[in-house]
Amino acid sequence: MKPSVRVRLVVAVIIFCCSSTVCCQKSPNILYIMADDLGYNDLDWRDETLYTPNLRTLAFHQNSVQLTNSYVNQLCTPTRSAFMTGYYPFRVGTQNGVFLHMEPTGVPLLFPFLPENLRSLGYSTYLIGKWHLGYCRREFLPTSRGFDYFYGFYGPQAGYFNHSTDQWHSTLKRVVRGVDLFEELGDGESTPVFNQNGVYSTDLFANAAMEVIDVHDSTKPFFLFLSFQAVHPPLQVPKRFDEYCSRIISRPRRIYCGMLTSMDFAIGRVIEFLKKTGHYENTVIIFTSDNGGTTQFGASNHPLRGEKDTLWEGGTKTTTIVHAPKFIHTNGVRSELFHVVDWHATLLAVAGLEIQSYGTFNKKSDLSIDTNGGTTQFGASNHPLRGEKDTLWEGGTKTTTIVHAPKFIHTNGVRSELFHVVDWHATLLAVAGLEIQSYGDGINQWDYIVTGLPRLRRSRFVYNIDEHGSAIRDGEFKLIHGNADRRTRSERGKDRLYRVTEYWCCSSFKYSTVLKMNSSFLFTEDPGENNDLSKSHPKVVRRLRLKLLDLQKYMRKNVRKPVTLRGNPEVHNGTYASYWCV
Repeated sequence: MKPSVRVRLVVAVIIFCCSSTVCCQKSPNILYIMADDLGYNDLDWRDETLYTPNLRTLAFHQNSVQLTNSYVNQLCTPTRSAFMTGYYPFRVGTQNGVFLHMEPTGVPLLFPFLPENLRSLGYSTYLIGKWHLGYCRREFLPTSRGFDYFYGFYGPQAGYFNHSTDQWHSTLKRVVRGVDLFEELGDGESTPVFNQNGVYSTDLFANAAMEVIDVHDSTKPFFLFLSFQAVHPPLQVPKRFDEYCSRIISRPRRIYCGMLTSMDFAIGRVIEFLKKTGHYENTVIIFTSDNGGTTQFGASNHPLRGEKDTLWEGGTKTTTIVHAPKFIHTNGVRSELFHVVDWHATLLAVAGLEIQSYGTFNKKSDLSIDTNGGTTQFGASNHPLRGEKDTLWEGGTKTTTIVHAPKFIHTNGVRSELFHVVDWHATLLAVAGLEIQSYGDGINQWDYIVTGLPRLRRSRFVYNIDEHGSAIRDGEFKLIHGNADRRTRSERGKDRLYRVTEYWCCSSFKYSTVLKMNSSFLFTEDPGENNDLSKSHPKVVRRLRLKLLDLQKYMRKNVRKPVTLRGNPEVHNGTYASYWCV
């Protein structure tokens, strides 16, 4: 069943109230660039051995700001889920790890995705690159979830040149290989791409992005999600980038550097193409990453503790740059907390929609409609409308509403704009003096990004909540409850923590600290998370523990499922194709 009468209604009603003609005239293009597994330290203004000239220019341009307290989730799928839905992953069911190839799952259809809402505002919507939010059935595919066009790969990773990936299958007791490169022209129609073998994916995706921009109908604004594969493993890069990284001794770090420079050059080409085609001045460009880097594959998160797939800062704090010639005129930084869930509300504001909605749910029920028409069998009349109670005709759903307010209304009249029962939550909160500027778990931070003056300040966010470990940030305090790194449960994991490399932070990183039930850190004094303050701040620990326990009430069941032979590429023309699960 389509979720049109559930969460979708919260935005849909408001979207209908906004004239698409007016919205489109004022709306800028949005280019959202996401790197994959980029380390916090991995830009050349932080590490001079690297070479990222285009990102440096973007970061320090007079029309740019950097979000210096920008956070994501610790892994790919959870972060992308939060970005697309505007809800924390634990509220969606995507909190446990990443979706694998041949896994019969996807983000629940209950949740409308960002491109669906932007498309309703008159945007053309494109995704180039990595998806990683489920692909086994048509309804999970990008062009079934709001994108007009998709060109990229569905799973967690693939070869940069052969666009294929290996997946261990426990039933077969062997590895299976398949191509993961597809094109969708709309409505979930997926076609494998076989003719790009040997073309480096970073170049491939940059070229595809420019082609999309080139053929775009310029009378409409566009949302282009350029989701690079770089710098996720495997470590592969064209030889031509060796010259930019030859001074680096470590081989993994040297190859990683080349991959990073390749992505930087690709971003530079796309930005130049925006200028060439006349889109640049009216385009908001955002650069960020989906999680921290993996030190085993050459990344550095210095001076932060931890890496990808940990709840430490090294796994969750990311570089974020916002470039907006039309809105930002002085380079600067924004140091307020910002979480990836905020982008949904923020980009809807960029698109011209002033968020005045309130949407929520709990673990047992979804939004429902409680107001309905009369039943003619028992004497009611819905004339001249068709239908009655328990029908979806106007007679079952349209009702008389009268508002009497001597303090506010002084002239009798009618209001003919659309209004739905779900609007009363936000409306009555506004009557009570609370102005809603949010979507899901995110808040609209566009005014803050542009002016530096927050209308709504984020003081708290959740890193993640699952059975392995949970973490929450409240002001300058962070509480980790349970295990910050689920991989440390194994002996191999413990060895990894003791591993000394150039890129792993914090010599005081002790296994015993990781396993403490509650570890509290104060960022003004300890950005590297070395000193556990839980004993000296018991009230803070108790308060944040209670908050985590309260939030656990809203945790949805994990949607992860075991991989299955139904998705075996050997029975799908050698590809990780869709249409095999229900």
